[in-house]
Amino acid sequence: VPARSSYVPALPLQDALAIHAEPRDLDPRRVASMLWRRRKLIASIFAGFLALVAILTLVQPRQYTTQIKMIVGEGGNRGGAEASSLPVLNALLAASSAQSLETYSQLILQVPIAADVVRRLGLKTAPGALLSHIDVKPVTGTSIINMRVSWSDPDTSAKVANTIASVFVDHERQYVAHQAENAIGFLEAQMPDAQRRMDAAQTALAAYQVRAGIADLPTQTNADVQALTGLDLKQNQAQLDEKQAESQLASVQEQLASTPPTIVSSTSITTNPLAGQLQTQILTLQNQLHAALQQYTDVHPTVVGLRAQIAQAQKQLASMPTEVKSGNSVAPNPIYAQLQTQAATLAATIAGANSQIATVKAQRAQFAPKFAQLPDRARRITDLTREATAAQGLYQALQAKYQEAVISKTTALSDVSITEAADPNSYTVSPNLALNLEIAAIVGLGLALSGAFLAELFDERFRSEEDVKERFGLPRSEEHTSELQSHHD
Repeated sequence: VPARSSYVPALPLQDALAIHAEPRDLDPRRVASMLWRRRKLIASIFAGFLALVAILTLVQPRQYTTQIKMIVGEGGNRGGAEASSLPVLNALLAASSAQSLETYSQLILQVPIAADVVRRLGLKTAPGALLSHIDVKPVTGTSIINMRVSWSDPDTSAKVANTIASVFVDHERQYVAHQAENAIGFLEAQMPDAQRRMDAAQTALAAYQVRAGIADLPTQTNADVQALTGLDLKQNQAQLDEKQAESQLASVQEQLASTPPTIVSSTSITTNPLAGQLQTQILTLQNQLHAALQQYTDVHPTVVGLRAQIAQAQKQLASMPTEVKSGNSVAPNPIYAQLQTQAATLAATIAGANSQIATVKAQRAQFAPKFAQLPDRARRITDLTREATAAQGLYQALQAKYQEAVISKTTALSDVSITEAADPNSYTVSPNLALNLEIAAIVGLGLALSGAFLAELFDERFRSEEDVKERFGLPRSEEHTSELQSHHD
């Protein structure tokens, strides 16, 4: 019996391609071998990326950020205070107590506050540029506002943060004091005339009583005189409130005319792309200079030219800002809204005073028939007594309002207070070299491995028999016979 032949018939081309086209599992040993073979490339990419990140981090100017915390609320400053008899102050205090944390955050970022800070600290920067270094955010669920200031050194950063907070607290206090000052000015202008009228009325009453020989009026007549005098006092008070509200309204409307209805609520700051391009250009020129020094001397034109280009690029980089504004967000101006609220309150006060004056006049008209029946001397005494009493009441009301306005100005308190001042020894710095290197290590490792796999993919060289089999889709030696035999069966 002839021995069985070990010959395996050849397969058609399409069957062989079908076998070799089957996907193969990734061999960890081959991957490890490839990584070891590409270790220099991996190390170069990894180290180069780390060096690039380190250089870019060190080249960028360092920014030190300190923070200060402020609490917003009555906190005993305005809470519990009795209502003022000055309508505009009542409206102001009510509007202030209703402000939200977001409103206060916007009020901090006002150009007048920044200008005051620049003046106090003698900073060589514009108020608008100073605001770009400030970040104000309310702490969710609390009455605390957190303000962060970034600067080139921690001491100035802390000084700017503390000064901004102090200026803002002063501005809030002065806002109430300013309204009191307006009331004081109005009352000071009215009091001399009221005092002259009171003195003249009292003098005329006393003189007529001496001439007429009448010292007092009958009980019923005296009661009517007192009732009519009370109406006169109400009318004088309403007229005083009307004039005061008109004076305040004119002041508020003047402020509205000079106050923009919207403000820049936030400014987006991004890295200057031209600065990044110059930094990349400097690194490229430095690498070219390093390579040129390996071949030429220091006086060679190539070396001299590269050094000149590096110096020029570094000069441009030094004169270029590292950050630029990418956009502004516009929001309603809270001060403008406050002024509008005050204007509406004052207009309502004027309308209410006019209505009260009309009502008092109608009530006074009911007393006319009673006084018309009095004898001439009694009627004259009645008129003089009423005028003297009303003039005295008006003067006393003006004095009371004046004293209250002075107290409001003197004791004007801000409902914003500093809870934690900025400390120059407690800061964060950016860019953070350690953090950037940690991130760069992760990203650099991914880039290095990706570079190794790409290099292996485009490498056409054959290093072993296994490379040839892998390239042409041939089976491995230990699998070849078993695969063909199973396919043939």
